Amino acid sequence: MARLASKWIAPALIAAAAIAATTACGGPPPTVPDSGKQLKNINLVQGTSNPAQPGTGSPAADPQAQQQTWAKMVQDITTVRQTTFNLKCELVGYFVSIKDGKTGSTLSDFYWQKPSTTALVVNKSSDGATQGTKIVWAGGAQMRVKTKFLGWWMTTSLDIHHEYARDQRGYFIDQTGIGPTMDTLLDPRNQVTVQGTGTMDGLPIMKVAMKSPRSLKGVASEVFVVDTQRKVPLVREMYDASNKLVFRIQMNKLVLNSQLPAKTFSVD
Repeated sequence: MARLASKWIAPALIAAAAIAATTACGGPPPTVPDSGKQLKNINLVQGTSNPAQPGTGSPAADPQAQQQTWAKMVQDITTVRQTTFNLKCELVGYFVSIKDGKTGSTLSDFYWQKPSTTALVVNKSSDGATQGTKIVWAGGAQMRVKTKFLGWWMTTSLDIHHEYARDQRGYFIDQTGIGPTMDTLLDPRNQVTVQGTGTMDGLPIMKVAMKSPRSLKGVASEVFVVDTQRKVPLVREMYDASNKLVFRIQMNKLVLNSQLPAKTFSVD
């Protein structure tokens, strides 16, 4: 959602906002929270360390045993999904635009509450003008947005499928949120390969690659890194037909079922 801060405004101001976007609106300098390189904080004990380079890393465990382990993991993840009523994390995103191939990245505070209420505050972005933007979506056709335009903070509503509501990849929030992400991960039609187990930032993880009928436009395969202790996904990566990374989200400092402040899902 990072490209939207200078564009999420009332329809009468769209033309002016487009001009402002090209001049950066005098916003803070851009930062690159994720350069799209291979994750450095992951250590696989068994399996491949890079989906684009099969055979790297330690020798894989027995494939049949790993598939059985993954099948049990799917059951556990499904249970945790059913019993999780909210979460919060620091969300790092990396995107390659479908439209022009440009890369972008963001670092945001992310909040979610069952069934699909979502809030995101952009703290850092490769598009400096978007920093500080807050997005709140309650699962319907509209989202609420607070952003700075020409030096002034303003709040407005936007259709979730408006052209300006796309993220830097080109997807919409109802395609990449918690619900659709979990639906993709748990789809029984997936063709899954367990790439290995190990740790990420000290957490026990399993890394799996999959081809899913739920994958979005321009995506040929996906990779998930799952916390095997809490039974939740921490990383989702999407790869195109040439095995190039085009999308990644990583949830750091993840907390489940906590007491969220009353204004978490408000932009007023």
